[in-house]
Amino acid sequence: MKTIANERVMRCGRKRTPAFSNGAPRTTAWLGGRMLLVLLSLTLAGAAGSQPRRAPTPLPRWPRRADPAPMVTRGYLDLGVVLEDGKVKVRSVSKGQLREAKALLPRFAGRFEVKLYVHSLLRDVVRFNFPLTGGMGERPSTQDPLGRGLSLGVTARTTVRIPFDDSITAVVIDDTATKKRSTVDLSRVRPQPRPPALPLPGPTRTGTFKKKS
Repeated sequence: MKTIANERVMRCGRKRTPAFSNGAPRTTAWLGGRMLLVLLSLTLAGAAGSQPRRAPTPLPRWPRRADPAPMVTRGYLDLGVVLEDGKVKVRSVSKGQLREAKALLPRFAGRFEVKLYVHSLLRDVVRFNFPLTGGMGERPSTQDPLGRGLSLGVTARTTVRIPFDDSITAVVIDDTATKKRSTVDLSRVRPQPRPPALPLPGPTRTGTFKKKS
């Protein structure tokens, strides 16, 4: 009678968890495997934590070399430049002034550099790019096969605004990819010195004059 009662309870009750051949429930084996994985991960984490951590390598920032402090001026120059046959040519130079007080002009990254000098002292550097000559992000076009092919045969023009005051004695444009340099003619924007006054026509009297008594 006990056997029949137990069999009825097992049939009417919940299903038993199937067991393996050794009699251990499947749920117990699954939990045991998970615990083993947790213990293994903790062991590996402890071994990694015991080793000294290396400081992350700092990424290079733009610009990659030290530049002088940017000029803050009211005056500026607009350079109309053209890239033709792989060389930068200056087509126009115009001088202007900001309506407000002195201000810092926007700065960008680029392959071409406009350098402003006061005699032999580098005073400021302004970078720019022509269309189809800039790389992806900070990567120069010369390191990109597609960009290299496009930049070699491109003909483009743009206008670059740079700060300017009377202390600047020379302005040059450097191509950092081809190492070519172009010079900006500042005589177009500088006032020309007046020629010396010529003597009046006619005889010139020289000598000393005695005062009449």
